[in-house]
Amino acid sequence: MHDKMQYDLLVHLVLFVLLLWSSSTTTAASRAETPMAKRNCPTHCGDISIPYPFGIGPNKDCYFDEWFEMVCNQSSSTSPHKLYLRRAQLEVLNVYANGTLRVNNPIAFFCNGYRGQQPANLSGSPFVYSERHNKFTAVSCDYLTMVSSEKYLVGGCRSICEGTSTSPEDCEIGVNCCQTNIPPHLSVISTDIEDDDRRGRENTCNNYAFLVDQEWFRNNFMASNFSVIKDMDSVPVVLDWSLGLDNTSSRLFQRFIGQHHSGVYEDPTPSCKIQNVTSNSTRQRLVCSCPSGFEGNPYLREPCHDVGLGPPIV
Repeated sequence: MHDKMQYDLLVHLVLFVLLLWSSSTTTAASRAETPMAKRNCPTHCGDISIPYPFGIGPNKDCYFDEWFEMVCNQSSSTSPHKLYLRRAQLEVLNVYANGTLRVNNPIAFFCNGYRGQQPANLSGSPFVYSERHNKFTAVSCDYLTMVSSEKYLVGGCRSICEGTSTSPEDCEIGVNCCQTNIPPHLSVISTDIEDDDRRGRENTCNNYAFLVDQEWFRNNFMASNFSVIKDMDSVPVVLDWSLGLDNTSSRLFQRFIGQHHSGVYEDPTPSCKIQNVTSNSTRQRLVCSCPSGFEGNPYLREPCHDVGLGPPIV
């Protein structure tokens, strides 16, 4: 009798463990299938997920407007896929439904008056350079490096000369390299360099400047020398994106304005709000988000799902 009770207890315990394992596996699988793109639209370019309002044509319903249209290229069957913003002509590295995307940004090399390639002009687009994620970085010695936006100087830094090597730690203290923050809402950025001690010497060809995603910068160069950057054409930069309110998209905006968070506990409905952005002029933008504790793509006008449970299986 005692042995049978132990046996029954063991069987129930095994069944309980199997049930938990099955539940966790189902939840993980369902979360992997969380819809991010519109129905019947491409969801990925290689390994890059494409959340709406971004999308790949030719179906125009797959993206919000032409600024959010993407192109997925693959030069050969063995080469990796590359994703581009079609109108902005920028290579996309990652896209997120939280209002950011990471793109490749050119490094400006300065050599005897030559200023090199400048960051993309994003005027009129729904994209701005993120002040939260990026830092303006200059690798130089005894030169003043400046960053401007259209007619205005918005920042700059200078470094002292010491030794011949440069590391990210040196940038933090201004030795052979320096960094500075940029103001918010910049869509146009240009860089320039000036001899800091005004002795009239020629600008050498060992100076370069770039805007860079600070997280990527730390992860890739914290333990290595900056010499590898000289062989690079570009570095990752984070752009903030939003849906802009103008005369041509007012009708489209009404689809989102009707989404109001009810305030009820554990309500999965996304919320959208209009924000005023003041830069050179005041404009309005729409920002949508999932409630705290939920995740998903709030721009699909579908309920977000509990981060602990995953989306419902359809």
